[in-house]
Amino acid sequence: MLSLVLLPTQLLPPLPRSLSLSSLDSHSLLDLLDTLESIYSPPSPPDKRENRETGHVDSGYSSSAEDDDSEGVVVSADTTTTAAGVGTTGADDVFELNYAKDWLVRLVRRMDEWVAEVDEREHEGEGNATVTNVGGWDVLLDKAAKLLTRLSETSESGALTRLVNLPTASDELSIKLHDALPPAEDPTSVGLQSWGASIILARLMASDPSSFGIGCGGGGVGGRRRRVLELGAGTGLLSIAWGKLGEREHAEGDEIVATDFHADVLDNLRKNVAANFPSPSPVSVAKLDWSALHSSLLFANSTHTTTSTPSGTLSTPTRRTSLSVSIPPPFNVRFDTIIAADVVYTVDHAVWLKSCVSQLLSRPSPSLPSSSPHPRFHLLLPLREHHAPARAMLPAAFPSRDDVVKTLGTLEERGGRWELAVLEERALERVPGVGRVDEVGYVQYAIGWC
Repeated sequence: MLSLVLLPTQLLPPLPRSLSLSSLDSHSLLDLLDTLESIYSPPSPPDKRENRETGHVDSGYSSSAEDDDSEGVVVSADTTTTAAGVGTTGADDVFELNYAKDWLVRLVRRMDEWVAEVDEREHEGEGNATVTNVGGWDVLLDKAAKLLTRLSETSESGALTRLVNLPTASDELSIKLHDALPPAEDPTSVGLQSWGASIILARLMASDPSSFGIGCGGGGVGGRRRRVLELGAGTGLLSIAWGKLGEREHAEGDEIVATDFHADVLDNLRKNVAANFPSPSPVSVAKLDWSALHSSLLFANSTHTTTSTPSGTLSTPTRRTSLSVSIPPPFNVRFDTIIAADVVYTVDHAVWLKSCVSQLLSRPSPSLPSSSPHPRFHLLLPLREHHAPARAMLPAAFPSRDDVVKTLGTLEERGGRWELAVLEERALERVPGVGRVDEVGYVQYAIGWC
């Protein structure tokens, strides 16, 4: 008969900021660590003492264990990988393993604060039975660090299924996403994880769908179904959120295309779409190479003819219509809305992005139903210091509406030629528990034709 073993979610208590608010001491914490060891049966520990500094791998959800008041992202017990060395007690899933690892990270972080508190209270003669009975902190720290290292070794792939809960006006919308770390042979496949910016933008969509045009009625240009494109979709959170919100808002007719470039990201994206929608799904998946689309536009723009004026000067070049860019389905019909999050992190991305949006976003048209929102590109970027050079390229690619008018004149003065511009821009604060710790905030852009 199997003995009953508590899982980490049942076993591990919240860790208070102050020991005076809890009955925990070093002895009870050591007992908890012993129980964790018995659950996971790790290999024999190395002889060398582990480094005191511990943490976990950067991800789009959080790059360090946040305080216990984190909200909005839940790690699901419904996983597709199992941790090695776990018994048959029900603890053999990645949710429990990651819960234990996060708890150990918080424990190591809290111990410095607790030791300082104990020293201060004993110095002031204010110790009590709970606080002063805390011998063996070095042993506890050593054990916690070693156990954290061993648990990390059991889940090198980092693959797990998460639930992202998006608050709406009435309740919460749950989306199931499978995440994984980029493979060693292709570390640029960062789209295998859901990053903080996509979670923030998905929350904004869920809290106010109509501001993004979800469920507003009307169709696309020419009365066709409204088309939505996600660039750099990664795990597909934004596309899936749009599809689910559309179902709630009775806008199931929207045609949503989620795109990325890497093969393993696209495979994972298809799995996430299938996990959230029965067939037929409102979301389809397609490969899109921004650089190729940009290069095709450069080629088309380089094939101009010039004509001489009576004064001998050259007139404005005119493009040869016979060499216009030909784009295959599903990109041969423009999209009414484009969405993207955290897609500018090299200096080339901004100009590639503009080439994509200029060729794929619908132009304003008299045939657009009056009830339909104007064509928009909704973009949200995190503020990370090491990506500042890449973000600095954005104003040149997408200037403000005022700058367009100042530099190129009004639409009439430009002869009716539409230009892409930032129509709205706002700064957003970082949300505790979401995103990497090096993200100090976010910027939201609404980009359109002017």
